[in-house]
Amino acid sequence: MAKTVVGLFDDVTEANAVIHDLVEAGAKHEHISLVRTASDRHARDYNAATSTTRSGAAVGGGTNHLSSMFSSSRPMDLGGIGSVHATGPLSTTLTGNSGTSAVVDALKERGVPDQEAHFYAEGVRRGSTLVMLRVHDDDADDVAQIMADNNAVDIHQRTSHFRQAGWSKFDHSAKPFTDEDFTREHDTYRQHRGTGATGLTAGTTGHAADRTAGVGTTGQEKVAIPIVEEQLTVGKREVERGGVRVYREVVERPVEEVIRLREERVRVERRPVDRAVDPSTIDTLKQGTIELRETAEEAVVAKTARVKEEVIVSKEATEREQVVHDTVRSTDVRVEEVKGTAHTTGTTGTTGTTGTTGTTGTTDKRR
Repeated sequence: MAKTVVGLFDDVTEANAVIHDLVEAGAKHEHISLVRTASDRHARDYNAATSTTRSGAAVGGGTNHLSSMFSSSRPMDLGGIGSVHATGPLSTTLTGNSGTSAVVDALKERGVPDQEAHFYAEGVRRGSTLVMLRVHDDDADDVAQIMADNNAVDIHQRTSHFRQAGWSKFDHSAKPFTDEDFTREHDTYRQHRGTGATGLTAGTTGHAADRTAGVGTTGQEKVAIPIVEEQLTVGKREVERGGVRVYREVVERPVEEVIRLREERVRVERRPVDRAVDPSTIDTLKQGTIELRETAEEAVVAKTARVKEEVIVSKEATEREQVVHDTVRSTDVRVEEVKGTAHTTGTTGTTGTTGTTGTTGTTDKRR
């Protein structure tokens, strides 16, 4: 089994020193992942960084691990951060994911919780150096302690500062910081850094309280475990179950009726007669015209429409009761006393280690 140990460092010298201490403890350069913005200001910081011991004395002739590790890296553009230098296994995941929440996704793939992944990505955006190392379970506590001793950022305290300024999560569409922004951010958090020990971060299934007893912790750690219960909500929705479609068609059929029609014809005939002229008809000797017209009847057809029948289409609604059977889930907690040990326990989850001024998160993940 392996764990992923992640630390964030504001000062390039501290990041350089933690790499030196990790290498001295047996870690290989190719196993250490680094992510840092590739601004002009940070490029100057890389070139000036030298490794120091925890007491502040220079070692190895002032070895510049950051400069040598980043010299083989190729800058890449990440949404919300801009141009970054990345080395180690984490850079493989970041390659080809420009314009997305690549840092967040890469950390989550290695078991870092979502909220912490957003914090680390925002820390890189604001100019801090991210150092990550995947180690065996037995070595995770030692690696976390090395990071804590080199002033790893206290993620809880720093997140609180972020949120006070309105931050909620990493935004890959945000505008990258300028060199002036980096300087202002560095000066702001340098004022908040103290020398006292900070609180302990507990994981989901493991704790590291015993191993940090020698460092000295202040405050009381509280972990809120939500008790979740599902509730069944039954509603209604309307669905189609079929119906009736009524078509109206026009049908033609032949009909016939019998009607009597009257016709007139003018008949002209001449017959011989021999009688005296009636004095009253003496005017018939004058010229004149008599006109007599023939008439005839013809069939006239007209149609009228009358309603002879009705088809009634209607819907009738009825109600019925139906019993819905389902299951709901709820969570409960079982408290078990755990004896203190000097090593981190648990197979999954996040273990935190606190130094004199910072907190480093350790995350389990099955291979």
